[in-house]
Amino acid sequence: FSITKNAFVLFFSVSSLSDERKGGSLLMSALSKLNIPNLVLLVVGRLDVPLQVPNARILALGYVTDTDVLVNAMNAADLYIGPSKEETFGQVFIEAAMCGLPSIGFDTTGVKDAIKHNITGVKVSDYSAQALTSAIEGLFNDPEQLIQLRKTASLYARNEFSLERSFASFFAALDKRGIIDRIGV
Repeated sequence: FSITKNAFVLFFSVSSLSDERKGGSLLMSALSKLNIPNLVLLVVGRLDVPLQVPNARILALGYVTDTDVLVNAMNAADLYIGPSKEETFGQVFIEAAMCGLPSIGFDTTGVKDAIKHNITGVKVSDYSAQALTSAIEGLFNDPEQLIQLRKTASLYARNEFSLERSFASFFAALDKRGIIDRIGV
């Protein structure tokens, strides 16, 4: 895929745009209200309904299984947008942060833990298309904050969710329960 240097790229993944829990219709409504020049929507996943956004170039990559392609797509983006109103954990927000890609998502269910507000991205409290539009335009209009979020997102995610951090957390839980002493590690 090819993206010009002056484009503002919004990345999102989708399992179903028609699934209300995943916020597809709300996302399409929010995107149609954006007033951002050179807007590119970089989409990974299954588009089960047509995605049409005025004044935006749409790059639909389909379902991606190649990790390098996914990482390159995230690195090409300015923001990850996750419009779900229900998430168990919000792994994709962590994946985006690991790549230094700030996220915008609603302050709900698993997203509460996956986005660290003003560190890995922005949590939006009002579940509405207008609130989502405002959050996107707010970061578009504040490039310094966006640069800062790119820096802190990766640092935070690697500190909290890396394989090494996960091992240390798991080891500490085992040690707290006396399991480490019992098995003699």
